[in-house]
Amino acid sequence: MKMTAILSLTVVCCAVVFLAGCPGTDNDKINNKGDLTSKATPKTPAKIPDVPKVPVVAPAQGVVVTLGKADLVLGEDEYSGPADCTTVANLTIDDKAITVTVLVTDDKIYTKGDAAYKSDSVELYFDVRAKKDRGEAIYDDGVFQLIVVPGMGKDNDLLSWHQGEGGESAYCEVEKVTTKSEATATGYKLVVTLPLEGFKANHSIVPGKKFNFNIGVNDCDGNDTRTQLMWSRDSDSWSDASVFKPVDLSK
Repeated sequence: MKMTAILSLTVVCCAVVFLAGCPGTDNDKINNKGDLTSKATPKTPAKIPDVPKVPVVAPAQGVVVTLGKADLVLGEDEYSGPADCTTVANLTIDDKAITVTVLVTDDKIYTKGDAAYKSDSVELYFDVRAKKDRGEAIYDDGVFQLIVVPGMGKDNDLLSWHQGEGGESAYCEVEKVTTKSEATATGYKLVVTLPLEGFKANHSIVPGKKFNFNIGVNDCDGNDTRTQLMWSRDSDSWSDASVFKPVDLSK
C-alpha cells in the first residue's frame, strides 16, 4: 500500500513538470498561423563594440590608410559613431601618376558650405621635396594642400588648392589633375589622379616613390558643424608640413 502511494505521487509530480512546458500552458501561446510561440523574455544580445566597419579598397596595394574615432582632431563632441564618419584610402603610384582612392562612410552628406572645409570633403597633403628639405614645417615648392568637395555626379567636384597660411592659391596646383566622385550606399567614393608631369609647372619637381603625405576628412552636417579626421592626428597640417607622414610606394 505504501509503495503504491509513492508511485502515484511520483506520477503526479512528473505530470505537473511535463505540463508546465507543454503546448497550451501559461508559458506558451498559439499565434495566428497555428504555431506555438513562447512568452519567455528573449535574452539581451551582447553589445557590439564600437569598431568602424570600413570597406576594403581593391586592389589592396600601395599605402592603405584607415580613419576612425581615434583620428578625430576636431568636433569630438559632434561625433556619433562609425556611421557618422569613417574612411579608408588607398595611395598608389605608377609611371604616369599618383592616385588616391577614398571611400568615406558618412550618414549625412552636406556639400553647400561657404568654404571647401565647411563641406563634406577630403583633404590631401603632399610634400614631394628633395629628401634634404622634406619634412620641414614651411610650405614651399613641392608642398601643397588640396581639398576636394565631391559633386557625386550631380555637381562638378570642387577643388581648392592651398599652400600653407597664405590661403587659397593657384600657384601650387598640379596641372591636369582629375577627380571623380560618386555616391555609395553608405557615403561617397572619390578618386584623385595627379599626373607626375603635372607637378613641374608650379613645383619644379617630378615626385619619386618616397614622399610625405597626409589625408583628412571633413564631416559637416551644416555650415557650422564640423568633424575632422586626420591621419597624422594633428590639426595643424594646413600650416605645418612637418606633421605629414613619410610614405614609400616602392614596395
